[in-house]
Amino acid sequence: MWAFALQPSAVEQLLDRGDFTVEEFVDEADVIQEVKSLNRRVIEYIQQPDVLKKIVELATGPPLPDDDLQRAHKLAYQAAEILQTEVLLTCIAGEQVLLDMCFSFLAAPCPVDTTRAALAAKLICSLLSCTPTEVKVLDAVILLVL
Repeated sequence: MWAFALQPSAVEQLLDRGDFTVEEFVDEADVIQEVKSLNRRVIEYIQQPDVLKKIVELATGPPLPDDDLQRAHKLAYQAAEILQTEVLLTCIAGEQVLLDMCFSFLAAPCPVDTTRAALAAKLICSLLSCTPTEVKVLDAVILLVL
């Protein structure tokens, strides 16, 4: 008879440890898989207001000052992918501060980091397609797009 011992994922181990930063969480290799599989503990952690805000910042804001370009792009990509689930998009849509953060790249001075602009655009498209009635787009944002 075969016996399989299920080992907790690296993300689960990180949550068990408890002493980590949001950046370390986002940097985990299997975090996207855990989010896409709707791991309850992972989703609950991300839904904490401070955590969700930090992940939106990583996806749409400028790179952290002490990060090299490769790590900054990886964190931005991972953060944007984490946010691509309907449950998290709904959380963002319900918070005007988070929506403002998502749309803020439209007002960024030139030149714009094309990688971050693409990630922010993907996030905005997902927000508008998954939660069109919840997203209250400001007139100023519409003027920026036009």
